[in-house]
Amino acid sequence: MFQWINNIKWFIQRGRRGYADCDVWWLCTYLSEWLPKALRQLAKETHGAPNDLFDGTGERWEKVLETMAQGFEARNIIDENLPEKEEEERLERIANKGLLLFVKYFKDLWD
Repeated sequence: MFQWINNIKWFIQRGRRGYADCDVWWLCTYLSEWLPKALRQLAKETHGAPNDLFDGTGERWEKVLETMAQGFEARNIIDENLPEKEEEERLERIANKGLLLFVKYFKDLWD
């Protein structure tokens, strides 16, 4: 009944500090919801690439960013849908690959 009060409170918290109390209840899901979009936007707008991925075109860096985005999306699918064992293992491989790249290139996530 009073959910709108919480929604307003959380909206204000996000504006003030960048996250709301409800976001930390399942932080991995909160991050996995918006990070794929942000990574894809970075791929479209980026003006450079990490030294080990610089190829003059940005294509290699865009592919790495897409792999990261797919990793977070796979993590969301696992968390939200509880897939069958075989599908879960496939998604875990995608998620782990993306997350390892995210860690490796964390300091390079800027435009």
